[in-house]
This record gives sequence, C-alpha cells and structure tokens, in this order.
Amino acid sequence: MRNLKKLIAIVLAICVLATFAIPSFAVGVTNTDAQYLEKLNIIKGDGKGVNADYLAKGTTRIQAAVISLKLRGLETEALNFSSQENFVDANSLAWKAGRNFLAYLKANPQLGWVGISGGNFDPNGPATAQLIYKVLLEALGYETGKDFTYANTIKFAAEKGLTKISTIKGQISNADLVTAIKEALDKPVAGETKTLAQKLGYGSATTEDQETQEPTGNGNQGNQRVKVDANGFDVNGRVVAYYGAPDNIDGVIEDEWKLAEPVKFTKVSSGSTDTTATLKVLWDDNAVYFLAEVKDANLSDASGNVYEKDSVEFFLDQDNKRNGIYEGDDSQFRINFKNERSADHGDLTNLYSAAKVVAGGYVIEGRVALTETPANGKVMGVKVR
Repeated sequence: MRNLKKLIAIVLAICVLATFAIPSFAVGVTNTDAQYLEKLNIIKGDGKGVNADYLAKGTTRIQAAVISLKLRGLETEALNFSSQENFVDANSLAWKAGRNFLAYLKANPQLGWVGISGGNFDPNGPATAQLIYKVLLEALGYETGKDFTYANTIKFAAEKGLTKISTIKGQISNADLVTAIKEALDKPVAGETKTLAQKLGYGSATTEDQETQEPTGNGNQGNQRVKVDANGFDVNGRVVAYYGAPDNIDGVIEDEWKLAEPVKFTKVSSGSTDTTATLKVLWDDNAVYFLAEVKDANLSDASGNVYEKDSVEFFLDQDNKRNGIYEGDDSQFRINFKNERSADHGDLTNLYSAAKVVAGGYVIEGRVALTETPANGKVMGVKVR
C-alpha cells in the first residue's frame, strides 16, 4: 500500500459518554453482565472465556483472592511477585501464576488473607457469599476488624445494600460471583458519593437494559453501553468513546483498550486495497486517546511527501462546528508506522504517539490533549484516515 490516506477514509463523530457501563443485575442478563466484566478484565474465564460452563462452576478461594487484588489495583504487582515464602499448600494450585498471587498475599498479611490452619491457604477450596462480601466490602473501603467482623459480614453487607447472594449457603457459583460484583460496583465507596465503579474508572452501574438505550446528550445520562452496528457505529453513525485511558502511550495494546468499541475503516476513497484497519477511541478529563490497528503487508515511507507514507491521520474538532476552516480547537496530526509525526494544523506538543510494527501491519497509539472541557454526551468531530 502506498498511501493509507488515499485508500481508506472514514468520517466519524465521537459521542463522549462516561465510562464503560456496568448494568445492575437483573434476571436474564447474567450472561451479558459476565461479558462486560470479562471485557473489563475483572473476570477472565478458564481458557474458553466466560461462557455458560464457566458461570455454572463453583467459585474458589483463589478466584476470590484475585478479585480482591484486582479491585485494589494490585493484580499486576502480585502477578509479578516472587518469593520463596508461600503458603504450605501453594503447589496444590495447578495454575502456576496463581502461586505468585499466594506468595504476595503471604507477604502482605495486612490485605486480610492470612490463610487457614497449619499455614495453608486452601486455594481450590469453596468461596462462600460471606467471603465474597468481605472482599467487596474491603474494595468499597470498609475494614475488617474496624468497621465489621468476619462473623457479621453478611449483616454489615446488607446495611450497605449488598444482599443479592446473601442467602446462598455453601459454595457460590461464578454466576453468583458476577451478581455480587455487579451489585458492589453500583454502591458508594465508604465516606464518598462516587461509586466503586466510578472509583475504578468504569462509571456507575445503574442501567439494566444498556443495549437498547441511547445517549440523551444532556451530560447526565445513565452510563449505558450503547448499541452499535457491525462496523462499530451507533444509530446516528457515530463512534462511541468511553471514559478510560491507557497507562502508557507505547504501542502496546493494554487491557484498558478492551473498554473501547472497535470501529472498522469502511470507506475507500479511490482505487482498491487489501489493507484494513480498526479504530478505538477513549477519553478522560484531559485528552482523547486513539488506537489504530492497520493490516498492511507492504509498508513504505519512500515518498518525499509525508502524506504519502504509510500512516494514520487523526483530525479532531473539539466543538464539532464543521465550518470548513481550521479553528483554535482543531488539530490534524499524522503518524506513520515509524512514529514520524507531522501536523497539517495544531500544536504537535499536544500529541503523544507511538508506532509499533507487528506481524502483518502496524499499530498507532496516540493521545491528543484537549483544550475544551469534556463532558458526558458531548459530541466531537473526528476524521481518521
């Protein structure tokens, strides 16, 4: 391909919504809720994704422990932890990486996972509603031994609005685990008005029928997941950008990008091409983030013209006026597969970018600083080619 600009063009508008939505639990939507938790990387399944078989399985103590670390933002640290000190029965866990989690918990007893008798953890043992609600209460900022005791976990959880699995005796199922997590994400953090979901950057979990509701544009709608077509566009032909941001702009596709809706480059302006690309967009209070994954077997930067090198062009019109001339809020940046950058308009210091050549093509990741104040429901003009 000689020039992505010539061959692939798409005009979109971003409907800026607050965070990836997590609906409250309702009968008949457990599978949907589980899929959202999977996309958020809160649950992962057991090799075949979060399917019906997985949801029917019993939840184990190691699962509860990992959920606890995820909701505290400690998962990566724990996964990379190494120590000779561990629980006596750590090797009974077939999941070898899980032994790192156990070693981390052993080294950090203040996290509340001191194991059972004889220095054991019983990682494959059953997780109960009492244990899961303890985990979720601690994620909400309540302390065992100070705000509640393990013995009165169920009662204290009910006082905080956590009741949906409280009557289940013995081991809960993974479907029950989904229900409890969803329930907790919609509850306010201790001493604050923001919910756990908002604290974690996922928005509030208030909508039960997220796939059929559309954004109201008033900046105060429930944070639903908007229904899109096969190409990733909403009913108005727009791209929906959810609230979130990658940790680093480095061309490595982080889990945070799972929040974003993939959008296919659908229009060819001239000629024909085997090149394909997808776009993802996120936003936060300071910037718009974009990720383009380009499939192109023949990369070239031989041309003397920057716009004829294999590249991705990102145009942002923050007030979406579409008046035909550049204004102060407009920027048009170009990044090629070697991360060489150029601008048709706008200050390149507002752009952070990374390019990475991968098998069959390349990845462009970028951040454009915002000068306009973002808000829920705000529509921005975007052109990507």
